[in-house]
Amino acid sequence: MGQKIDFKLFFLLLSMALFLTGMSIGGGFAYDTVLAGPETYENGTAVGGIDLSGLTKAEAKTSLQDATTDWKQTHSIMLNMIDTQVTLPSSLIQFNLGQSLEEVMEGASSPLSVAIIRSNFSEIEDEVGVNLYNKLLLQELEKDLKQRASSLNSEPIEYSIYDYVEKGTTELYETISQYTISIPEGVDPSYYVKEVNKATIKANDSFSLLEFAQDASVQNPKALHLMASTIYGATLKTNFTIKERHISQHRPAYIPRGREASVKVEEDHDLVFVNVNSSNYELQTEVTNGNLVARWVGYPLPDEYEVAIKDAQTLDPRTVVHYSTEVYQTQVKQEGSSGEVYKLYRTINGESATKLITEDYYSPVNRIEVRYQPVESSDSSSNNNSDSDSSDDDSNSNDDSTDGSNNGDDTGDSNSTSGNDGSDGTNDDTSTDSTNDNQDDSNDVIQDPEDIWDISDGPSKGE
Repeated sequence: MGQKIDFKLFFLLLSMALFLTGMSIGGGFAYDTVLAGPETYENGTAVGGIDLSGLTKAEAKTSLQDATTDWKQTHSIMLNMIDTQVTLPSSLIQFNLGQSLEEVMEGASSPLSVAIIRSNFSEIEDEVGVNLYNKLLLQELEKDLKQRASSLNSEPIEYSIYDYVEKGTTELYETISQYTISIPEGVDPSYYVKEVNKATIKANDSFSLLEFAQDASVQNPKALHLMASTIYGATLKTNFTIKERHISQHRPAYIPRGREASVKVEEDHDLVFVNVNSSNYELQTEVTNGNLVARWVGYPLPDEYEVAIKDAQTLDPRTVVHYSTEVYQTQVKQEGSSGEVYKLYRTINGESATKLITEDYYSPVNRIEVRYQPVESSDSSSNNNSDSDSSDDDSNSNDDSTDGSNNGDDTGDSNSTSGNDGSDGTNDDTSTDSTNDNQDDSNDVIQDPEDIWDISDGPSKGE
């Protein structure tokens, strides 16, 4: 016969096993809840910059609730426009504290879970204007708002509307710089006004004046010179980088100091500069009240720019004397005029910073006089034959230098160039200088006792 199973003993043993298992589990739970206390976060645990070390989950949620409420009350969200600020509603930002605590990393820092309620953007539509509101890149703005809110950044929340609109949003355009030159008699710049008006210089791209005046060689060179100088004057009051610019040997009287830019097709002399900004700018040109006006239009620049001239020196002309038996009193063959040299600076935010743009040098125009020289007697001529020949040679040499001086003194032509480093490659006529070796050089350059600053230009609103 088989063995009989003692069911009473079996159930007794099973009950004892279950009891021991339950005591093991329950005892650990009882220890954790009664003796060890509630579970807390490890040292170094933080959410949104709020330290949760040693806090329970309930305490952490209360701490985060207080911090986010205080942050929203003390941090207005501002959208800066041209002349005003628009306040974005605080209801845009919604903190999800439950999810933030679920995603917490023990002993490390975690961001807050943030949601942006896009429909609440519509509250600013009337202030911004429907056309401009429809061009807002809300997705980009949402992304930046989430990043700022997720760390409860303590800095003020301000955004520029120019960073969150479609490129070329003309509703936000303004004149960032302007320059005007009076049109001299006999010069008609209307051809060039038509050619370059509305020209656009793209973001991080270069501008070449000759590209907008392909048939410039058949036009009035003086008008092209005037247009280039006016554009250059407007460009100086921006943060554009000057890459190529040329000047004349003698500055034309109708172009203000520091603003000349000579463009010559036949010599491949151009005016070139680079737009270093992330947005496009439009060049506008017009003739008004006898003046040529050039202005740059686009988004505001980050700073205000002015133009200053410093270390200006006047270069006195020399007098070249020619002798002749055909005149009986001194005659002025060519009136002289002073030259000049100076440094051109771009000042930023009222001289908080300055940048040297160029150093311009314009040579003086020599004064040429013709004076009477009597004919020597035949006796002295025969007795000083070699001296007479030498004198004749010297006289011819002077005449040659006079001709050379005349050829180089045409102030209407652009004879010298200057790159962005300011060197222009011009030199005084060496043969003319050689006729004045005995002249006192101390009077050749006159320095002003103080630095000269050109403050005739008002500040231009910078980007």
